[in-house]
Amino acid sequence: MNNTLILDNTTIKTDSEGRYCLNDLHKAAGGDPKHKVPNWLRLDSTHDLIDEIARVSDVRLAPASSVHGGANQGTYVCKELVYAYAMWLAHAVVTLTDAHVARGQAAWSRIKATAAEQRELWRDVGEALLVGRRMHKADQKFSQWCKEMGFGDMDRRVRADAMWFATSGVQRLDTSESHPTRIRMWFNEQKTTETLPEVLPCGW
Repeated sequence: MNNTLILDNTTIKTDSEGRYCLNDLHKAAGGDPKHKVPNWLRLDSTHDLIDEIARVSDVRLAPASSVHGGANQGTYVCKELVYAYAMWLAHAVVTLTDAHVARGQAAWSRIKATAAEQRELWRDVGEALLVGRRMHKADQKFSQWCKEMGFGDMDRRVRADAMWFATSGVQRLDTSESHPTRIRMWFNEQKTTETLPEVLPCGW
């Protein structure tokens, strides 16, 4: 009888008694150090299960056996213990996955909050630039004013978009964008589909 088992292109070795190598199963499951075979073997529940299988089995075969050294080293177990180890792995992976999802949800909430904060900061920048633009209608003088006020390293288009954003009156944004240039691009795209957000009148 062929007991060869292949999982995710990993061959699960068997010993002469037909027991399966848990170390190969651990490798096929991703090889996470937290899920190493010795960690599972140390569990009281694992000891109890091994004892119970040994007690009720009508075959004089140890449920688990270890080979030290050589090409076939590892822990070999009967099919019932393979299932038990696989269930332990599945529970650990699900728990880890749940933790990843929760961490991702919290991160996304922070990102959205940060985006909202960034938009408010850009409004402040745009309002400051508007002060200079009202004072200096000529582009050259306005650029000089920007340099003197610390805005000289800002691209001209970004300055224009920041001023647009400050005067646009856009109150609700159905987008995660926070940069005024991208917000303006998004806003213009909405015009073609007539799904504009609420815009309140706002003068210069």
